[in-house]
Amino acid sequence: MARLLVDELTFSLGRKELAKIMREPRCITKDLILQKFEHSENLNFSISRNRPLETRLSLEVQEAIRSDPLYGPEHDRARHSIGVEYEVALEQTLKNMGIPFETESQLREMGSARTPDVLLKTPVAFKMNSEEWKVVCWIDSKAMFGDVETHGRTVLPQCETYIHRFGPGMIIYWFGHAPIERLSSANGDISVVGWHLPEALMMPTGEKQHTTKRMMQWKPTY
Repeated sequence: MARLLVDELTFSLGRKELAKIMREPRCITKDLILQKFEHSENLNFSISRNRPLETRLSLEVQEAIRSDPLYGPEHDRARHSIGVEYEVALEQTLKNMGIPFETESQLREMGSARTPDVLLKTPVAFKMNSEEWKVVCWIDSKAMFGDVETHGRTVLPQCETYIHRFGPGMIIYWFGHAPIERLSSANGDISVVGWHLPEALMMPTGEKQHTTKRMMQWKPTY
């Protein structure tokens, strides 16, 4: 029953209404069901106004959500929560390193449509594993492992929009990444790092700093 209901809702309700039902199955009411499906040709069942049908459907939808550990609302909430915590970790790390920056929420308040997680107030050069210095104007935090497919299909196109607005930047994958030679760098404009920020940096004045791992490895505690 729940599967048939979701199939019908997908075509009869807007995205906001459908998302609300998937987040809170208890909002499924008999009035909603009667309004949408009483004369449906696709659903061959009768609805009695005296039967608590919405309770059964709510339970079935909740069971369907619990059985989906990868794409359901609970997974989305957990992923969002972890993402926010690692964005805070990045902000705290930059504060420990003495690097001034603006957060994504501050940029949105100023009217920016597409924003990285952190925009540095002045460009900073980081020394990469290859001993090459790379100028960084922004940093995007990814609380995930940087696999080749996700990096090329999702992360890179998103971050390329930041290059046109703010200049070269950096992606940090907090749980490591695939071999660096397999991850596109957008013609060298995007630096990819894993686990923590590079230890050596150079300020716009030319002053070089070497930070300790203790300063860079502030992470959420679970």
